[in-house]
Amino acid sequence: MKPFQLMLADAGYDVFIANARGTEYCRGHTTLDAAQDPEYWDWSIIEMGLYDDKAYIELANSLNDKYEKSFYMGYSQGTSQFFYSLAHEEESFHVKNTYKYLALAPCFFGPSSADFDHITNDLQRLVDYDVVALNGPNWERDKKVVKENFDQWTYDWLTNWNGYGDSVKTQIHWG
Repeated sequence: MKPFQLMLADAGYDVFIANARGTEYCRGHTTLDAAQDPEYWDWSIIEMGLYDDKAYIELANSLNDKYEKSFYMGYSQGTSQFFYSLAHEEESFHVKNTYKYLALAPCFFGPSSADFDHITNDLQRLVDYDVVALNGPNWERDKKVVKENFDQWTYDWLTNWNGYGDSVKTQIHWG
């Protein structure tokens, strides 16, 4: 079966696929270096919702000469950041620029468990050791820091991280 993005494109829709902050495709900051500047990683789903989603929509709208508004589909974390954007920018931005929103596989902030509390507490401590990104450009160095300063459970959880580069701040927000 063909991916839904391609089905939409085949049906004549303009499809724009955005990469989230932290991925290898989104590390071209104009003043901060992802490997050298901890400030580069000082963001979470809040900033992504307030700034990134709006920028994606503005770009898509500027490239589309048929429609004034965009239809936004978010997936997983992209749903949460857009929910945040809607909660804070609905009247000032989305009414004028967004036609509809579809949340695919939305994330939620669920009840806490002992393991979840454990990793949340350790995530908050990571920044004390200058670990600001999971699977970021300094991940090999950061894994050594985690191994030396955290228990085996936390080390295993963090080193089994198979996602793209993500800010520790975003992961703390999930807690």
